[in-house]
Amino acid sequence: MTLIGPAFLWLAVAARRLEAVRAPLGGAVLAGALLLRLPLLPIPPTLSDDVLRSLWDGKVATAGFNPYALAPAAGELASLRDETGRAVPHAQQPTVLPPLSIAAFSIAARLPDTILAWKTLATGLDLLACGLLIKLARRSGLPEGRAVWYAWNPLVALETAGMGHSESLAAAAVLGCLLCLTVPRGAPALGKRPWSAAVWGAAAVLASPMPLAAVPMWGRQSGHPLRMLGAIAVLLTAAAFPMLAATWAATGGLPLFLRLPGPAAWDGPLAWPLARLAGTTAAALVLGALALAASVRAAFDDDPIAGTGRLFATLLLLAPVFHPWSVIAVLPFAALARQPAWLALSALALLLYLPRCLGVALLPWTFLAVWLPFAALLLRPAPKPSWSIA
Repeated sequence: MTLIGPAFLWLAVAARRLEAVRAPLGGAVLAGALLLRLPLLPIPPTLSDDVLRSLWDGKVATAGFNPYALAPAAGELASLRDETGRAVPHAQQPTVLPPLSIAAFSIAARLPDTILAWKTLATGLDLLACGLLIKLARRSGLPEGRAVWYAWNPLVALETAGMGHSESLAAAAVLGCLLCLTVPRGAPALGKRPWSAAVWGAAAVLASPMPLAAVPMWGRQSGHPLRMLGAIAVLLTAAAFPMLAATWAATGGLPLFLRLPGPAAWDGPLAWPLARLAGTTAAALVLGALALAASVRAAFDDDPIAGTGRLFATLLLLAPVFHPWSVIAVLPFAALARQPAWLALSALALLLYLPRCLGVALLPWTFLAVWLPFAALLLRPAPKPSWSIA
């Protein structure tokens, strides 16, 4: 953690210099991203135990059981429990991971060193996201050097190659969808590929819930909304129906992954103060209404990149729960737009690990240390990129 500050200063200097280079930089950016991630692969995931639970869910699925119906503590899974299995968090709750994430973790669960195998796979997906972001910058007429704000970002490398979080899977799928919906400047709109965009878009939703809000916007921007939305609906139904049926039967109603977290878990930038002022029920209604309004507004946005970035940024601020790795969903768009507030948040968010590292409760000080500087940057009276939410 002591190297994080100098690493972000180095990133700012390197990014500024590379943005001025108009020559192709894709190979150099990807090579730098790989070199940044390789040293992090062997380190243990000490800042978060999420990867242990995710790999357990993959192991359960690989063994032929349904992780959406059986919690880790279920008696039917006793034969699978080893030392790692007994240490997984939330042992009384079935998985909340989307189907594509379960499939990815199932691949790693079949290999000898599951944690290293998964972190290697996650790093590969992250490098894929970096490559797609470089292509998206090129197609949008932006300097390829802007991609380093994501590709060389210490938070992204730490959370994927270091801690093994799966956000890179959704990031790659979202960027793949946007690449199919974006045509070079001056090129005809016929260059869009709605069928390919539908496959990438469905993969994004199956990897993370957030992209679901962008599907109507992507469908309209494809030029063939009925065709693209129909294809996404078929793919989602085929992949998600077994999950929905299993969780509905296991819980007797609303699936666990659609339920709101308990009051103690509310730590989102707007949810934390709102829940304490008005209560979690009122806060959920207000935040839900705002999220729905943001999704409806986004459906009429004409720019795939700007519209998606603005929508994801809004939804992240409205989410009841915030983790440092949550920023990865917005960082590709912050990189292309060089949005100071969100780029700074990728560094500030790591302060949320201090209570875990120091073993002491630091709320509300860590909350204020992260969100006050972010708000000051977001609201400052200066020219902002077209997708800024302020």
